[in-house]
Amino acid sequence: MNKNHEVITDTSKYQPYFYRITSNDNLNILMRVFFMDSAPYYEYRATRFDSTEKFSQTEVLFYESGKRKEVSQFDALNDQTIDVRYYESGGIKSKKIWKSTELISEEYFSEDGISDSNPNIIELGQERDMENWRIFLMEKLQYPLVARRMGHSGTVLLGFDINLNGEMENIQVVNSSKVHSSLEKEALRVAKAYKGTWTPKIVFGKPEKSRLVLPIYFKLN
Repeated sequence: MNKNHEVITDTSKYQPYFYRITSNDNLNILMRVFFMDSAPYYEYRATRFDSTEKFSQTEVLFYESGKRKEVSQFDALNDQTIDVRYYESGGIKSKKIWKSTELISEEYFSEDGISDSNPNIIELGQERDMENWRIFLMEKLQYPLVARRMGHSGTVLLGFDINLNGEMENIQVVNSSKVHSSLEKEALRVAKAYKGTWTPKIVFGKPEKSRLVLPIYFKLN
């Protein structure tokens, strides 16, 4: 549904298992994305004091249970970002503070609340996984004929979750309004056809569900 609670019928552009409510004015932006059962999936809030200021932003990602999973807060006045991740039980998993692009501090916690300076994190998207993905795109990605004829090119930002088994879930285009619809459809088609798996992110020796955003480039020769 959109902000007027009208049902979205173009499922080629919006995934049918989400609905989105968005509102904005010159000083405030609010976007909420829900599962079809009304459980929250993603929330974005931005505000500024006047039109000359940069937006301060807050992004919240939720578990399927509706509990907070990640919260990222950017303070435009201080140019500072605080990223906090949570266990589904509610406890803090990690906290990072950035000043501009410099990491100021980082803390990690086990599920029982014990601080750990070396949590044995293995990041998502290992080099081998990325190479397999690139090879697949080179073999399967096709430049849409309609986009080629009309001279459309661009970069599709593809967002998806990696589950505990390394499989891709909740695949969607992040920058839908900025690319031609045929490029968007082709990126989704190829991504949904991918049968490869990814190395899940490992924290404290356990795999966890993670979100990944990757670019797919369409360039005219």
